[in-house]
Amino acid sequence: ARNIRAGIGDLISNLSAIEDWKLASQKRGERFDNFAALLSAGASET
Repeated sequence: ARNIRAGIGDLISNLSAIEDWKLASQKRGERFDNFAALLSAGASET
């Protein structure tokens, strides 16, 4: 059960990290890599 909870936490943090990255790109001009974001989002869908 502990591993399942850890995995769920990883999925949630992964998705929020993508949104944080998009926001940093819009507000601070951070470089956003669509391919990297796609890979990250895809990992959470499997």
